[in-house]
Amino acid sequence: MRVGIFFTPQKSQGGAYQYCVSMVEALVKIPNNQYFIYSVSPDYPQDIFKRKNVRLINLYSKSPRNLYLLRGLISNILGNLPFNFFSFVYKMGLFPLIEFLYKISQRGLIALLGKHKLDIIFFPSLTYLSFLVDIPSVVTVYDLGHRNKPKLKEATAGGRWEYREYGLTNVSRKAYKIFVDSGTLKENLKRYYKIKTDKIVVLPYIPPSYLNIKITRNQERNILKKLNLPDSYIFYPAKFWPHKNHINLIKAVKQLKTKHIDIKLILTGSKAADYSTFEEVIKFIKNNKLEKDIIYLGYVDNEELSVIYKNATAMVMPTLLGPTNIPVYEAWTMGTPVLYSDIRGCREQLGNAGLLINPKNPKDIADGILKVYTSPKLRKDLARKGRERLKLWDNKDFERTISGVLKDFKDENATRNN
Repeated sequence: MRVGIFFTPQKSQGGAYQYCVSMVEALVKIPNNQYFIYSVSPDYPQDIFKRKNVRLINLYSKSPRNLYLLRGLISNILGNLPFNFFSFVYKMGLFPLIEFLYKISQRGLIALLGKHKLDIIFFPSLTYLSFLVDIPSVVTVYDLGHRNKPKLKEATAGGRWEYREYGLTNVSRKAYKIFVDSGTLKENLKRYYKIKTDKIVVLPYIPPSYLNIKITRNQERNILKKLNLPDSYIFYPAKFWPHKNHINLIKAVKQLKTKHIDIKLILTGSKAADYSTFEEVIKFIKNNKLEKDIIYLGYVDNEELSVIYKNATAMVMPTLLGPTNIPVYEAWTMGTPVLYSDIRGCREQLGNAGLLINPKNPKDIADGILKVYTSPKLRKDLARKGRERLKLWDNKDFERTISGVLKDFKDENATRNN
C-alpha cells in the first residue's frame, strides 16, 4: 500500500513530539508498503529516511507560512476580536465557511496528497486537514480538555472550544480509525461524539527510548556540572500552559521553606504557550524571594533530561488535565519516584506506582513532597513499582496495534473490491 504520514510536531512540544516519532518509526517497519512522510516540522526524525521504502516531502523548508496561513489568521486576528467570532460562527452553523477557507489555503497540499495516490494517511496530531482530504485517515486525539475542563483558557478561549469541537465532530464522523492513549479517553470520545467502539483504538505511549538509562558516570558528572544542579531537588518538566499548574507547585515549595525545609525545584519546558503562565510564575518567584530555590533551565536535550531525572528526588506533576502524561513514563524509566495529580485518567495511569496529590491544594502537594523527601525506603519502593508498571506497555504491543490497523484496512479494501 501507499501510506502517508503527516508530521507536524516540533521537539519543543515534548511528549507529543516523541509520541509522533514513535508512531512513524513503528509504521515504517511494516514491510511491503511505500511511505510518504509530509513534514511541516523542522524536527522530523532524519534517521527514518535512510529506508528505501520511505520518501520525505519536506514542506517546512518550502512554504511553512502558506501552510499555516489560515491558522495564523485564526489565532492572531479572529481569536482576538472584541466578540467571540467562532462562537458566532458555530452557533449560526457557518463553520463550513471556515472549512472552505482552510481548504483554499491548503489546496496545494491537498493536490499533492492526491497526486501521490495514497491508500491511507496517518495524522499523529489532530488537524483539520485530516477530514478535508478524500483519503481514509487514522487520526490521533490526545485529550478532550475543551470538554472536560471548560475553564481552561488554552482549551476553550478565543474560539478554541468551537474550533476544536467542530474539528473533533468531523474527525469522529470521517476518520477510518482514531488513536487514543487510554481507556478513559476512549470512553469520553464515545460519550461526547457517539462513535462506535471499534472505530477507537487504544494506543498507549511506550517507554521512552530517547532517554539514556546507561549514561556513564563521567557523562553524568559533566552534565550535572554544566547545568549546575543542586545535590538534591524535585523536578517538573512542563510547558507553561495554565493547566500545567506551576504556581501551586511553587506555593508548595514556599510552604516547605517557611517550615525551614530546604527543597529545590528544577523546571524545564518551553515558556512559549497559549496563555503562558511563565511571566506570572517568574513574578511569584521574585516576590517570594525563591530565586535560589527554583531553577528554570528551559529546553534541555535528551542526555541532559536523562541526568536530571536520574538525580531527582522525585518528579512532581500537579497537572489539571489528563488522561495521561508522558513525564510519568519518563520518570519510571529513569527510576524516579512520581507524585501525580489525583484526577480521573491520571489516577488510572499511575496505579500504585506513585503518590497521588490534590493539584489544587498546595498543602497537599507539600505534604506529598515531604513524604518522599524524608523517606529513602518510600523512594526506593516507588521507583520499583514504577519500573514494574512500565512493563505493561512495550514497543511490540505498540507496533502490533499499528500494524493491526493497517492489516484490517487492507483486508477490508480487498473484501470490498472482490
